[in-house]
Amino acid sequence: FVLLALFCDGVYGPYQNKIKTKAKAVGVSITGYHNMFNMNLWQGVFALGFCLYSGELPKVMEFVTRNPAVFTDLVKFGVAMAMGNIFIFQMQSSFGALTVTKTTTVRKLISVLFSVYYFGHSLQPMQWAGVAMVFASEPVAKLLPGGDKAKAH
Repeated sequence: FVLLALFCDGVYGPYQNKIKTKAKAVGVSITGYHNMFNMNLWQGVFALGFCLYSGELPKVMEFVTRNPAVFTDLVKFGVAMAMGNIFIFQMQSSFGALTVTKTTTVRKLISVLFSVYYFGHSLQPMQWAGVAMVFASEPVAKLLPGGDKAKAH
């Protein structure tokens, strides 16, 4: 799933940049809110269609009806997700896809490390190597030829 998420970041982010560039060429300004609205609208349409097709929607409604406390948690989750989306889409609109990918990757890794610490788990040496690679990638990239070009965007 991590590889799939990174692949989607690699496809979706540059595509957003392409849309924004094309719109700017014809005098249209696309903000992070435009991107967020359209992305969430289409995700909602496809998710609703899938839930209706698979028969999951009645099961969800039944579960929430039997467990009304879940509704409050779902609302809290929705608000937190909306705030996160605003941050991500505004960052993509202002700084581009590469910055978003770097930021979200580091955020995910920090969440994993916090979880490992909080729950008392341990990491294997290869897992620590992966952690080191993520945190060292930016400084190493700047040392390589052309590394300063990443700042220009």
